[in-house]
Amino acid sequence: MVSEQTKISNQKSLSKNFVWTFSGNIIYSVCQWFIIVLLAKMGSGHMVGQYTLGLALTAPIYMLLNLQLRSIQATDPKASFSFSHYLGMRILTSTLAMFIIVGIIGFGDYDTQTSMVILLISISKYIESIGDVIYGQIQKEERMDQISTALILKSILSIFFICISFFIFGSIYGVIIGLISSWLLVLAFYEIPILRKYTHFRPKFSWVDLKSLLKLSFPLGVVMMLISLNTNIPRYFIEKTSGISALGYFSAISYIMVAGSTIVNALGQSSTPKLASYFSLSKYDEFRRLMRKLIFLGVIIGVTGLSIVSLFGKKILTIIYSSDYANYSNVFIIIMLASSFEFISSFLGYGITSARHFKIQPIISLGVVITSIVSCYVFSMNWGLTGIAYAITLTSFVQLLGNVIVMFFIIKSSKRRI
Repeated sequence: MVSEQTKISNQKSLSKNFVWTFSGNIIYSVCQWFIIVLLAKMGSGHMVGQYTLGLALTAPIYMLLNLQLRSIQATDPKASFSFSHYLGMRILTSTLAMFIIVGIIGFGDYDTQTSMVILLISISKYIESIGDVIYGQIQKEERMDQISTALILKSILSIFFICISFFIFGSIYGVIIGLISSWLLVLAFYEIPILRKYTHFRPKFSWVDLKSLLKLSFPLGVVMMLISLNTNIPRYFIEKTSGISALGYFSAISYIMVAGSTIVNALGQSSTPKLASYFSLSKYDEFRRLMRKLIFLGVIIGVTGLSIVSLFGKKILTIIYSSDYANYSNVFIIIMLASSFEFISSFLGYGITSARHFKIQPIISLGVVITSIVSCYVFSMNWGLTGIAYAITLTSFVQLLGNVIVMFFIIKSSKRRI
């Protein structure tokens, strides 16, 4: 039995980590949203579309090759691998990602400006990937305050540099160059120095260890790539069938959902070390109790968001962007419904990862991606952007259903061990 004092201590620790993680993530997300708003108001829907296309092309590749090392670090209480192994793996895989993206640009039918945007976004992703593996070590120490401080610094400097660069260059190049500059500064002068309080910033390239780490992490990399593809497949369809400008409108509307995702991810990341610890120590009652709380919060966040969007969707789009965006308020509502499913599914995903059930996740994600491709193709032919929104909703529900089934068997199996 866990003492009452221990429970209170755990609750305080989790609450503190959530507050810090939420604060850092919400400020960071606002910064990313600021880029979309700046491009929409000061630039054009075409610029928003270029930026979104760059993210859509680079994200799945980095997600695959990042191998979700941060989650593996945070859920590895026995320290099966050192930070040097994780850093060495990340440098190798991120470099490979850069080469792949350069190849895509070379073979892709993109104009010069769009190609440059994709390349610059890839560079920013490389920098972000190094910071991410540092966050994995800090998260393992349960110092979410230090991760949040890094995100806040990135956000403040990003907005400052982006505004200056956009004023100087007057184009989308300025926005991404400002982003890269600020992230490099934070990496060099905050993230690496903080890491050195816990371990050395020194990569290790041991083939035997890296092979073992790759074998463990590759299924999660596939999962993250498939999840990213699931997010971006609708964007590929829109870009090919309706053009980059339509992609800009759709992406700007979709990005408003990031507020709910930020809360969910903050809670999920804060809870991951606790969930992993409970499961590894066979404290299955505590594991189930915390999962129930997270799922309940996912439902509350989804219902609240859907209610707000249903009542005030047009006004929100007009105020944030312009009246042109308000014409897509029906799409806004449908996407919010899809997000409600995703919130609950994300919490379940954190629980599945904490229980270190990695191999089943690629199977679920593959089914989700197939659903996304088929539904986007069928629905977009008949209903355009609205059809894409319906396809996203169906895909989100399929992912939720898959995660529910896996969590059911995890909990059923844990009961047998008591």
